[in-house]
Amino acid sequence: MAKKNFDYHQKNLKNPFRPKSRRKKKENRVKKIKLFSFFVLFFLIFIFLGWFLLFCDFWHIKNIKTSGLNRIPETEILDMSHNFLQGKKLLFIPKHNILFLNSEKLSEKIKDKYHFQNIEINKNLPDKLRIKITENTCAYILKQGNKYYQVDKNNYIIGKSKKIKDKSDFDDFPLIEDQGEITSKNKSEVKLNSNYLDYIQSLKTLIKKEDKFKIDKFILDQEYQTDLKSNLIKMKLKSGPIIYFSGEETPEKQVEKLLLVKNKLGAEFNNKQYITLEYGDRIFYK
Repeated sequence: MAKKNFDYHQKNLKNPFRPKSRRKKKENRVKKIKLFSFFVLFFLIFIFLGWFLLFCDFWHIKNIKTSGLNRIPETEILDMSHNFLQGKKLLFIPKHNILFLNSEKLSEKIKDKYHFQNIEINKNLPDKLRIKITENTCAYILKQGNKYYQVDKNNYIIGKSKKIKDKSDFDDFPLIEDQGEITSKNKSEVKLNSNYLDYIQSLKTLIKKEDKFKIDKFILDQEYQTDLKSNLIKMKLKSGPIIYFSGEETPEKQVEKLLLVKNKLGAEFNNKQYITLEYGDRIFYK
């Protein structure tokens, strides 16, 4: 085997491993540059997405529409919604950004003021809001002085006016006249006992079914107590007497007694001033 001759005089002393070491360093530098570029790109994409999702006008609510309104002007709901969308949440997120809109809070805000039966808010991306409202229906009409209030079953006032133009429009609802300021009332709610309301609703349904009487109104005065401790319900018939009902008996039994009196008195029934059914089997009239 021949020996290799090393040329020491020409100083040809190249390390045979050095080229590989340089390539490795170069590859490492390339990897670092790629990794750095990837992080920079990722950071820029993250910044762009954050700006696009949070602040871009593309997601700003520009159109709000409502449906289901009858007694409340649409402008009131729109104004309340636009006011709700003013400002920022969490210090920097615009409230008018549809992606971060808290629909439940907006719904609660509207319901707290108007006491609607149901509110459904739908987001139509990217910039439309649809508010579907189900209004409460009138359960009875309360008259205080010269003002009439339409009140729902939860005792919330859903409408008011100085007079009723056509009383036939309210034949389906009991008219309660508060002659002694018995019911306490604030701007949006009436304090009236639910037992009393249930009782007069039953009376109205039963009497309407018989079709022999026309109810004018139910009367609240100092003889009436809102907790029904007095067991007294006063009802005025159209072109007829005032009827005193007993809350201790069922509406069915009371109406049955009223029909017996009607049949007994005949044509004289409407000429009576009052008929009292509150003393069990003893019936008084004048």
